[in-house]
Amino acid sequence: MDQSYLSIVHRPSSIVLHNPHMRILHIIYDDMGNPWLGGGGATRTLEIYSRSAERGHNIVVVCGKYPGARAREQRRGVFYRRVGLSQSYVLSRLGFMVGAARLIKRGGYDIVIEDVSPFSPVASPLWKPKGARAIASVQNLSGTHAPGKYGLAGWGPRLVERPVLSLFTNFVAVSPGIAGQLRHNVDGKINVRVVPNSVDPLFFESGQAEPLQRGDYILSLGRIDVYQKGLDRLVEAFDLFAEQMADVRLLVAGGGTEGQMERLNSLAEGAHYKDRIRILGAVEKAQAARLMRGALCLAMPSRYEAWPLTALEAGAAGAPVAGSDIIGVRDAAPPYPQGHGVLVPEGDTHALAQAFLKLASSKQMRTEIGARGREWAAKFTWDALADQQLAFYEEVIRGNGVRE
Repeated sequence: MDQSYLSIVHRPSSIVLHNPHMRILHIIYDDMGNPWLGGGGATRTLEIYSRSAERGHNIVVVCGKYPGARAREQRRGVFYRRVGLSQSYVLSRLGFMVGAARLIKRGGYDIVIEDVSPFSPVASPLWKPKGARAIASVQNLSGTHAPGKYGLAGWGPRLVERPVLSLFTNFVAVSPGIAGQLRHNVDGKINVRVVPNSVDPLFFESGQAEPLQRGDYILSLGRIDVYQKGLDRLVEAFDLFAEQMADVRLLVAGGGTEGQMERLNSLAEGAHYKDRIRILGAVEKAQAARLMRGALCLAMPSRYEAWPLTALEAGAAGAPVAGSDIIGVRDAAPPYPQGHGVLVPEGDTHALAQAFLKLASSKQMRTEIGARGREWAAKFTWDALADQQLAFYEEVIRGNGVRE
C-alpha cells in the first residue's frame, strides 16, 4: 500500500498557503440532498469546502437538480448552484452536463475541479477559459463496470471514461488504489495527489445502540446500489451464515433510486431467511452512527470502490469491516492487524459467510479489530485533508502541476 497519504494525521496542519483567496468552481453531479445518490462524494465536497470558505476562499459548487431542489443555496459558507432538469434521474444527469458546461464557459474563477463521472461527463478542460486551471477529482473509476451494471446502456460510460480523464493532467485521487489506476490508465505524464476522506465525529462518540442490542445484527450501510455494493452477494452470504448462526439479523440502511430499492426488496423476499432481513431505507447521520456502534460488523461485499466513507466510519465506531479484498475497501479498511478489515476474495460468498461467522462467534476478536479500527480512523481529519487539497490547488494555479 502507498504510505504517503498516512502523513495526513490527526493533528493541526502545518501547510502555509500563499493565496488566501482562491476562486474555486467545483463540478459534481451529486449533492447531499440528492435522493438518487447522496453518496460519499457529496459529503466530501461539503466538508472540504466549508473549511475552505472559513479560510477565505470563494467556492461555487455546481451540481444536478432533483425534485424539490433549490436552484441556489448556501451551505456552511459554500454556494451551491443546481442546474439541469429534475423530472427524472436520467434527465437530471443530462441537464447537469449542459448546464455545468455553460457555467464553466462564463469563467470568473481561478480553477475548476470536476468530479469526473462517466455517467455525466462534463469534460471541463474543453469549456474553461484560457488561463484557468483544471483538476479532475476522481472518487471512483466505474466505467469498466458499467456494462455489468446496466447492460448495453453501460457501454457509453465505459467508452467515455478514459477519453474524458485524458483531457486532464492534474488529479486528486481519493485513495492510493485509485491513484495507481490513474497512472496506469491515463496516457501521458500526469500529476496525482492522494487526498482521502475523513469521518463525522459522531461515529467516534460512545453511546448505546438502542433500541437495537450490540451483537444482534450485521449491518450494510450506504447508498443502495445492488451491483456496485454487491448486495446480491450479501443476501446470498447472509443465507449461508444464517444456516449456522441463529438470532442474528441483517440490517440494510441507505437510500437509492426506486429501481434499486425494488431490486433490493426482491432479493430480500427471495432469501431463505427473509424474516431475518430488515431494510431500513435512508437514515440520518446520528442513527447511522448508532447502528454502526451496535453492529457485529459492517458488510461490504462490493464489486468496486474507491475510498468507501462507510468503511472508515465503521473504524471510528469500532466495528470490523467484512468485505471484498479490492482497491478502495482495503485502502479504507486495511486488513487486520494493520486496520479493521476482515477481507475475502471478491465474489466469494462462502468466504464472506465464514467471515461473518468468525466475527459473530468471538467478542474478543471484534473488540481487538474494533480498537485497531478506531486507531486507524483517527489518522484522518477533515481539517488536515482540506489543507492538503487546497495546497494542491494552489500548486496547480501557480503552475507547479503538470502543464495542461
